[in-house]
Amino acid sequence: MTGHAPLWGEQTGRVFVDVTAYDTPDELIALLLAANPANGSQVGRAWFLRAGTEENLPTLTVGMRGEIGAAEWTDLAAGTRFVPADGLNPDWVDYFLWGGIDQGMPPRAELATERILPIVAEFARTRRKPMCVQWIPEES
Repeated sequence: MTGHAPLWGEQTGRVFVDVTAYDTPDELIALLLAANPANGSQVGRAWFLRAGTEENLPTLTVGMRGEIGAAEWTDLAAGTRFVPADGLNPDWVDYFLWGGIDQGMPPRAELATERILPIVAEFARTRRKPMCVQWIPEES
């Protein structure tokens, strides 16, 4: 590990995470897991993952709350938002960015955390929309 700061804590105000700053996807995943709230949490933590620091880049929003995680793919330039086709939650779920900023996750965004981690790893490796999950358009 190259000594990255934790992804959640008083020493960082990180909301946007540049995946290109990590040597391997495992580095990023280890930090996400370290910031994962305890199992049974009703409220999750979330981050915007991007392949760079520019605004309006395609973004993988991920969240974790114990054994449950969430993923949403957003490409503002294309005007599209996607969630996993087999997502678990029927309604919006509370997730928060650093600083208490509400980042609710839409219906169908949640999957088991063990399924979220490969999505993060693929995005960190390819810097493109992960194909290890089937995406469907998010309902408005």
